[in-house]
Amino acid sequence: MRPVLFVLIFFALSRFSYGQNAIDLSIIKPEINFNHPEGGYYSGYFADVEKIYCGLTFKNNGRDTATNVYMKATFLYRSGDTIAIKYSDTLAVVDTIQEYELNLVEENIGNFSGFSVVYSLLSDSAENNISDNYDTIPYSGIQYLWAEVGRTFSPTGKFNVNSIEGFQSGDFIGATFESPGNLFMPHSFSVYSYDSWPEGFQMYAKVYEDSVLVDSVRIFENNANGGHWITNYFSFSQGHWGAYNSTYTYGVQLFYNEEDSVLPIGIDTLHHHNFGAEANAIVGNTWENISFVPVIKGMFNPEGIEDIHNSSIELYPNPTNGPITISSAESVSIYQCNGTLLQKIDGN
Repeated sequence: MRPVLFVLIFFALSRFSYGQNAIDLSIIKPEINFNHPEGGYYSGYFADVEKIYCGLTFKNNGRDTATNVYMKATFLYRSGDTIAIKYSDTLAVVDTIQEYELNLVEENIGNFSGFSVVYSLLSDSAENNISDNYDTIPYSGIQYLWAEVGRTFSPTGKFNVNSIEGFQSGDFIGATFESPGNLFMPHSFSVYSYDSWPEGFQMYAKVYEDSVLVDSVRIFENNANGGHWITNYFSFSQGHWGAYNSTYTYGVQLFYNEEDSVLPIGIDTLHHHNFGAEANAIVGNTWENISFVPVIKGMFNPEGIEDIHNSSIELYPNPTNGPITISSAESVSIYQCNGTLLQKIDGN
């Protein structure tokens, strides 16, 4: 019986081995980065972008080695027309199981009103299954006057506090990004919210510069049903901030009752993220990386026009329909609505 048993085992192993595709390349995660070396950076601000970093992570799920594997990146207008087609360098040999990366840098692609990138994973090797050789990253519309910045606009579910060890009421979840311009002013904050909020639930938008809090605003529920964006506006209490190439963490501090483990905040656990670089939490007083990205976005003034704060100008009485008194240590100019200068007053 032993020879028969050997033949049966060999036959079964052979059927299992050859049940796999000989070559089966599969995209794990495509990326598109704007002047940012890590993660999938989405931004509506595009005025000073010089380079786009495109790349993908992939592996060969087949049983045989693939040869001459490369990436094709097709840039498309919203209409579907092609802007440009670019190719990465070629990997001569791709073994099974191991993960690989392919990347390219596209210089000076110009200013477009919105585009997407279609990734194709190609090789000299024949494949039976090519359905997972393609993926698309959509890109939001470009806005020249304001910067709309976020890591993702695509929620995959709600935030479960148990997914972060030690997370408690009063802790923070957020995502990192770099300043999209030289200096800029925070304008508004939006978070994707589900359903009605449980009793006692509160949320505060927070912005940190290199782990130092620079602005905060409370977010109030707008009572909409289902998934929706809630937007609140910064008070500009911290004035002008946003140094170029500084790293910011932008997110929400959450207060909730102990029995509420699933909170109505949208998170993304799937779409094109380098979670170790992009997503953070403050648990207690400790910064930690997390395995999802909160679905949040911010609107900024990228021109960085600085407001005047703590001015000593006084105007009284107010209100009045008669004469007024202006007192200031600085010079003051008074104009008509059509721009005509009426009077210039020296300080004091």
